[in-house]
Order: sequence, then C-alpha cells, then structure tokens
Amino acid sequence: MKLFRRGLCRIINTTVKNMRYSFGYINVSVMLKYYAVPDKFYIEAGPELGFLLSSEFKVDVYSVRTGNATGNKNTKEFFTDFNFGLGLGLGYRFTPNFGANLRYILGLTSIYKRLQCRGC
Repeated sequence: MKLFRRGLCRIINTTVKNMRYSFGYINVSVMLKYYAVPDKFYIEAGPELGFLLSSEFKVDVYSVRTGNATGNKNTKEFFTDFNFGLGLGLGYRFTPNFGANLRYILGLTSIYKRLQCRGC
C-alpha cells in the first residue's frame, strides 16, 4: 500500500509495511448442552456477551525522507464497549475429566460506533 501526502509543493512517498488492530475482550458464554449420546457427544448453544477492554491500531511505515517508523493509537473511542453474539457448538467427552469441543460465535451486534462527522 502506498500513501502519498502533498504539502508545501512536495510529495512524500510513504510505504505501509504492516498494519493491524488489536482488541482486548472479556467474553462470557452461557451454553446449554444437549447430550445426543449420553455422557459422550453433545450439542451446545447459547448467548455470548463481550466487553471491550482495549483497542489499539499499530502501523509500521517506511518513508523515503525519514526511514522506518512505528506508530500506535488507542482506538477504543471508535468501538462499542459491549457486543452480543450467539454460540453454537459440538463436543465430545473422552473421560469424565477430559473432552474437546468446537464452537462458532455469530456476532449479532455491530462493534463500530456511529460517529458524528465534524467539518463535513
């Protein structure tokens, strides 16, 4: 990705090398299990509540003028503090103390805040 910035009759060529968002959530799931095969195979479903703790944007760029640079920005203000989803899963109990499961969470709410456009 190339970014071009014009200012005072000059063009600065900047290349974005790496860009990523990092989110910190606490998720609370309440799953109901139905044993299709008693004490072995089960199906589970239920709601999941997510609480946003942190959100950060990190970017690594290379500029012809300044060389390598890295930037971090706290972006929590752009995302909602709460989200809601529905979880569905399958599981298998090998022993009474050991098992495995697969779970998919479908997000039902948007994590993005609707921001007012200033100066539009």
